[in-house]
Parts: sequence; structure tokens; C-alpha cells
Amino acid sequence: MSGALVVAAVYGGDLLPGWLMGVVRFVALPVLVVSGVVLWKWPRIRRLVRAVRS
Repeated sequence: MSGALVVAAVYGGDLLPGWLMGVVRFVALPVLVVSGVVLWKWPRIRRLVRAVRS
């Protein structure tokens, strides 16, 4: 089993970009959602921060 993994790691260079894109997509989606929500709720967040600071 580990031999197959080594072969896949050495000869599967063409598989890496797709796997990497999967990771990038997996990470980017929550980041996009969070940043979108922050931008959407920005006035309320700013008001909340000001209330907490004072």
C-alpha cells in the first residue's frame, strides 16, 4: 500500500494540481463567505466595535 503511495507521489505529478485546486477551493470558499458577510454587515460590526471600545 505504501509502495503504491510512493509511486503515486513520484509519478502522479499531473494529479497534484487538481488536488491542490481542491484544497484551494476548500479553503477559499469559507474565506469568501466570511469576507462577504463581513462586508455585508460592516456598519453593524463597526458600531459594535465602537460600543465595545468605549
